[in-house]
Amino acid sequence: MKIDELYHNYNKEEFYLGRVSQVTLDYCLVQAENLTLLQTKIISNQEIFPKTINYLVVINDERGIFLGKVIKSQIRNTTATHDALLYDDRQHICPELTIKIVGLLQKNQFRLPNNNTVGLTNKVYIATSEITKLYLDSFDLMYRNYSHDNILDDVAIVKSFGTQLQFSTNINTIFDRHLLIVGATNSGKSTSALRILEEARRKNKKFILIDPTGEYHQSFSKCENVESIDLGNSGTIDPGKIKLNQWKTLFQTNENSQGPELMQAINELKFQYKHGKNEIYPKLGRNFTDVEMELNTFEIENDLDNLSFNQQLLESQIIADSVKIANYGKNEGKYVNDSFIRNTNEWLIQKIKYIRRTTKIDIFFNNDPNKNLGGL
Repeated sequence: MKIDELYHNYNKEEFYLGRVSQVTLDYCLVQAENLTLLQTKIISNQEIFPKTINYLVVINDERGIFLGKVIKSQIRNTTATHDALLYDDRQHICPELTIKIVGLLQKNQFRLPNNNTVGLTNKVYIATSEITKLYLDSFDLMYRNYSHDNILDDVAIVKSFGTQLQFSTNINTIFDRHLLIVGATNSGKSTSALRILEEARRKNKKFILIDPTGEYHQSFSKCENVESIDLGNSGTIDPGKIKLNQWKTLFQTNENSQGPELMQAINELKFQYKHGKNEIYPKLGRNFTDVEMELNTFEIENDLDNLSFNQQLLESQIIADSVKIANYGKNEGKYVNDSFIRNTNEWLIQKIKYIRRTTKIDIFFNNDPNKNLGGL
């Protein structure tokens, strides 16, 4: 596409700003030929304020059409500039604009410029509202590949000078990728997220909203197709659905013995739960070979990732595991208490006890099938 096609309804020279005077990898400097080019103007019912910043410009290069965003505007502090300002001689004032390159036109869509840069003396033009709309549409990689049923209409309003442009996007563009909404306090992050979710709900799209602070508690309270779940009361999570690495993170195990000890205790509690016993797995006084054969057979015959257990017994199970195999005497080959192992496990026991008592872990994780959220 040629630049004249972008401005086919306009005289593009009316949008002319100046030429590129310096180029870096991420931005360029543009020398406006005089201050009159930055004065407020109305072109084809579009009111333009080029004296400010945060607006889009088009840069015409032999390799393509670049899109930039004005991030800084300044007038050099010289005696000549001071005199020209004093006598309102705008023809002899040459502002300098700093422009961040944000896109390169490819196949009628703007894409990231990557390592492509503009060239010296390239002409720069103010972007029209139609070009701004083309840039917004380029954000959505799936917009043209789905029916209108998947389009989230008017999820945001983008201001281009005096014009307000509605931004719509495909729901799959948002929910098939990671999305980060950033901004200062009270800048509208929560409102933007809520707007997206409300549009998704109206399109009958499924989503799960995790709201730890209760900020959205009343947002969907009157919506028939939204189910509100209070984790720990009306809904719980089966402890067996939590992966071992997640338990290790939760209980802050070290990289030495604590991780394996925690895994062993969890697997033994799963053995007990599988056999209908809500109690610890005993080892003390039992024959080592019998215990090993029993647990090894259990691990081979069962998918441990899908078995539940009672995490409230973890400290007691680790204490019960603080044993060793006797090498002599009447208890030879059997498990006996060992104070060294007990002391080694004490730090892990205290961490689990502290986390259980200072958090709602025992409320959130429960094997009650009537409250379980496994079907979500």
